[in-house]
Amino acid sequence: MTIYFEDSQSVEFSLSPEHMFYCFYNSTMEDHLPIEPHWHYYVEMLYVTIGSGQLIINGHTMILNEGDLVFILPRDVHSIKGIGSEDFKYAVIKFDPDILFDSPFDSFMTKNILPIIHPIQPSNKYFSKDRVTTEMVQAIMDTMTYFQEKLYGYEFIVKSKLLFIFYTFVNELKYVGIDILSHSFNYADFHSILPAFKFIHNTYRNAITANDAAKYCHLSYSYFSRQFKKVSGITFTKYLNFVRITEAERLLIHRSMSVTEIGYHVGFMDTSYFIRQFKSFKKITPKQFVKLTQASV
Repeated sequence: MTIYFEDSQSVEFSLSPEHMFYCFYNSTMEDHLPIEPHWHYYVEMLYVTIGSGQLIINGHTMILNEGDLVFILPRDVHSIKGIGSEDFKYAVIKFDPDILFDSPFDSFMTKNILPIIHPIQPSNKYFSKDRVTTEMVQAIMDTMTYFQEKLYGYEFIVKSKLLFIFYTFVNELKYVGIDILSHSFNYADFHSILPAFKFIHNTYRNAITANDAAKYCHLSYSYFSRQFKKVSGITFTKYLNFVRITEAERLLIHRSMSVTEIGYHVGFMDTSYFIRQFKSFKKITPKQFVKLTQASV
């Protein structure tokens, strides 16, 4: 089984001490599948080279066929498996959003804030074979080859290929009215509340409040609340609930606990409130979400 390097601390601005990107092949022929539900802070691209497989991303099921390409963005809960006894193989390219931007703050927004304020539907992350250009395919295969061979200076060419592929992706998004690059963001206000994001990710299962986060940042409650909303565009409570719901989504796909148990596990002490919050973010209830993913198995 392939060992994935999952980044658990997005606020550290790095994915791995060794690589800002990583490439490999997964396949049913080598017993790499299924991949259980999980999420991460880096961008992942899957390009199918043989057969067909099933991808569940944020509760939506899609069948990937040879030549298809899909982009998995930070915080997308996803799992993947083969279909029946058919051979299924795909290239995996993972990279930290830091390599896309001049500023680590833009990367931080991509990892932590944009998935909340500008969620992208799975259908907009999927490119069927007829939409994947020859240039994109060449860039993907070149990336796999350069990474595997690791010749002198390969990092430079791999980064250029990734920038080209992602450039094509964001332009396709812009064409359908989705702009993930433009946002009003005051860098000068960022540092004072940065510890709060780490605090939330380390303690979201507990009964934490904005006042707790303010104390952690050594700020007054009123100043912290204003700065958090000013920088992120959302309230502390909405961000906290999004973190909890993202983890709940992963646990619901695993189906190892009841809806009530999952709610408590991720920090919701009231099941009704958990259900309301889940529906506000996912547009369906937890039970509907479970039925949706079970129907795909």
